[in-house]
Order: sequence, then C-alpha cells, then structure tokens
Amino acid sequence: MPVRVTNHSGRVGKKGVYSVKHNDRNFNLEHAKHIDPNKTSENFYWKFNTEKIPVGERNPDATFDEHESLIYYALFSTQLAKSNEKYIRQRHKEKVQSMEHFRTENRQYCPEETLMYLGNSEECVSPEILKKVFEEYRTWHEKTFPLCVWLTASMHLDESTPHIHERHVWTASYTEYAEHHNETHKTKKELPDFANGEEDYLMIGQAESLRQMGIQPPDPNKPIGKYNNAKQTYSKMCREKIAKISQQFGVEIIFEPKDDSENGLDLLSYKAKSAKKELEALQVEANSLSQEIQQRKSESEQLADANQNATAQLHETENQIAANQTEIKNLKKKIDELQQQILNITLPDPPTRPLKPTRPRPTESKDRYINTRIDDSLRGFKRMSEEKKLSKEYDSLIDEWNKFDADMKKYDLDYTDWSKDTQTVSALQAHLKKVIGYEQDLERGQQLFNHAENLRQAKQIRKLQSQKEELQSQLDAIRSHVQNLAEQEYQRKRKRDAETIAYYQRYCGISPDEIENAVREQEKQEQNFFSTPRL
Repeated sequence: MPVRVTNHSGRVGKKGVYSVKHNDRNFNLEHAKHIDPNKTSENFYWKFNTEKIPVGERNPDATFDEHESLIYYALFSTQLAKSNEKYIRQRHKEKVQSMEHFRTENRQYCPEETLMYLGNSEECVSPEILKKVFEEYRTWHEKTFPLCVWLTASMHLDESTPHIHERHVWTASYTEYAEHHNETHKTKKELPDFANGEEDYLMIGQAESLRQMGIQPPDPNKPIGKYNNAKQTYSKMCREKIAKISQQFGVEIIFEPKDDSENGLDLLSYKAKSAKKELEALQVEANSLSQEIQQRKSESEQLADANQNATAQLHETENQIAANQTEIKNLKKKIDELQQQILNITLPDPPTRPLKPTRPRPTESKDRYINTRIDDSLRGFKRMSEEKKLSKEYDSLIDEWNKFDADMKKYDLDYTDWSKDTQTVSALQAHLKKVIGYEQDLERGQQLFNHAENLRQAKQIRKLQSQKEELQSQLDAIRSHVQNLAEQEYQRKRKRDAETIAYYQRYCGISPDEIENAVREQEKQEQNFFSTPRL
C-alpha cells in the first residue's frame, strides 16, 4: 500500500519550547489520554553522542533531559560563558542566563525536534520497517551533515500511529563564523578573529551551521529569505533520502502533493480561483445566516406563544384573585358576626355559697343533755312537754343540716359549670385574636402577592420587548451584511471581467464586440443570481 513521507521539524509549540519528557515518557501518563500505557514498554529509545560527554559524567541510566543537559554542558559551556561575559561587560546583568534556561527556554538555542511518519493512522508501515529506515537514515545524516549533533530519539508505538521523535542541535565553528562575518560586514564592528591564539569553540546556529556545511538555498541568485534559505534545501534532501531508503525496504511512496500548488498560476487564474473560493465561502456564510434567521424566527414565534400563554395564565390568576377576594369578604363578615356574638356573651355570677346553719351550743353534751331532760321529765310531769319540744327542735336541726348538705352539693355543681363556661369563653376570645391575626397576615400576603405579580409581569414584558428589538436589529444587520457582500462580489467580478477583456484583447486577438456580448451575458446571469432573495 502506498504511503506518504512526513518529516516536520520545529522548536516551539503552543505551550512553549518542546519538552523532551514526552519523548521518553518521563511524566504521568494518566494525563495523556491518547497514550496506551499497556504498549509503552514496546517503545524504542536512542541516546546519541555519548562520547562527547566527559567519561566521569556519563550515565547510561540518565533520562533524555539529563543526557541532553550533559551534552550541552560539554559542548556549549564556552559559548554561554562568553555570552554572559559580554552582557556583564555591557552592564546588562539581567540578560545573564543559566545553562538550563539556555537549553530549555531560549528559543534560539534550544534543541530542534523532528517528527517522522511513514503513512497515517489508517495506512502505515510496520514498526520494524520504520526502525530500519530510521537507522539507515541516521547513518546517512551523520555523514552528510556532521555539524548537526543528534541528541536523543524515540519511536512511539503506544499511540495511534507509529512515529519517531528525533532531537538535534545545529553547531558551527565560531572562528569560521567570525571570519565570514568580518568579510561580509565591513561597516560593522568586527568580531575577534582568534589571531592572538585563543582556542576556537562551538556555537549554536542553524543558518551558520548549514553555510559551513556548504548547503545552498534553492535559488542562490536570489536574496536569502523566508521562501529561499538553506533549511529548505536541507529539508528536501532529508525527505528524498527517507523516501529512497523506504523504497529499498519495499515501501511504496506517494510523491504527489495533496493539493494543487498555486505557485505556477498566472495572476488572472489565481484571482479567479481565489474569487471562486471566496464566493463559496460567502455562499456557505449566507446559508448559515439564513438558517440562523429561520431559527430566530422560530424562537420569536415560541416567545409569542409563551407570551400568549402567560397572558391567559394572568387572566386566570386575576379571576382566581377576584374569587379569593370575594371569599375573603365573606370570611370577614362571618368573623365580625362571630366576634359580635362573643362580645355579647355575659358570664353568670358565680353561685353564692350557702351559709352553714347555726345551732345552739348546749353547755353540756347532747346525750347528757337529753338524759338530763329525760331524767327531769321523769321526775316530773311538767317537764314532759319540754322534752317533746326539745325533741322536735333536735329533729328540725337535723333536717336543717341535711338541707345545708344538699345546698353545698348543688353549689359545687354550679361552680363546676361556671368554671367550664369561663374556660370556653376564654378559648373563644383567644381564637378570635388568632382569627384577627390570620386576617391581617392574609391581607399582607395578598398585597405582597399582587406586588410580586405586577413586578413579574412588568419584567417579562420588558424582556420580551428587548428580545424583539434585539432580533429585529440582528435581522437588519444580517440583511445589510449580505447585501454588502453581494455588492462587493459584484464589483470584484466586474473588475476581473475588465482584466479578462484586456487580457484576451492583448494576447488572444478576440474582437471587443464578442467580448462585450460575452460580458453582457455574464452580467445578466450575475444579476439573476444576486437578485434572487437568499434569506
């Protein structure tokens, strides 16, 4: 199956300088959802140029970050020291930087990272072939570009597509850089030429490194710039070499670009193509605006229905409030009647406690007195009548005492009934006070309900009015925008037609009458197109 070669390089992404911790998976994999931790053990890792590190500082178990730091210290300590000395000498101590800042945060001196693919997530080569192609490519690269120092590389098999991350740094000789600078910049301050015997050192610089390796821009006769520099030549050489090595391992390569290039088009064709794209974009925008307007219309209709429902609900609420007010009036009338009845209740006076009958207290006891009377009666007939009178008096005293006892029982019953009547009247008076309090709370609640209902209705009406005004303003703006776009497109079309007429008159020899007839026919089609309502 044919695949396409992808070989992109860069130093900085959206989050700043590329971190090497992603390459050797020296971070928490739980934060990377696109990585399968079960396949991380299948990845391959390389660390290059270990021989450039001093023997005592080499560490085979070092991470990628530690390995790159050791190489930077071994190769570029002199450059960093010279740079810091210059800043101190120029009284710019704030520009002095450490090696870690120099390596990981400085965009000019940080390593460059290359991402290599053979295919995509749907069609790609096997990891074995990708590894063989990469190792063969590395051997060729080290021989062809000796000043490009490779640092680390990793082949990731725990993501959707097998790919390789390779990091390197561009080095150059400061002596050759100084000599070339002094030759090409005669009017500027010359750099030291190490004539005093000072040792040469390596410096970081992509353009200077490619120049010292003899890599020329695509067009050496044109000025060096964004679209004509040595890095373009280098990238083309690398892509072609990767494709050639892949073909040696039986991989079929796609060389055709994905889209047609616009570099070879003449001005009129390029403008026509650009205008066509712009017209398509405007048509898509007009369709989206039309859909948005239809959506806003449906929302407006829904709001109108909601407003109608709210009005019906409001009328129903008003009717219910009127019914409640009538019921409240009836309750008030009943409460007044009940209150008047309670106030007209008169409590009976408490019963009078009967007085205990008094009887003469003889100086002697009752029995003794009777016995004495009897004895006296026996002693004489004359006392007989006195004894009968005393007996009757005794019986009357007993009857009076029994009557007193019955009156006391009746008094207790009357007193109990009076106490119950008193408690009932007190309970009725307390209930009346509660009813009066409920009536006041009901009136206060009714007032609050009426006030809240008025506020809610006013707020809803204002909201509906503001939404209606906003929708109307948006609709007017959309119509104006679409009309302006149509007018601009019509003017651009007229201008392109004028350029086309001039072109065909000059190079094709077509008569002006034929061109004029064709233009008029085109204008009629355009007028029909723009006169058709789009909203």
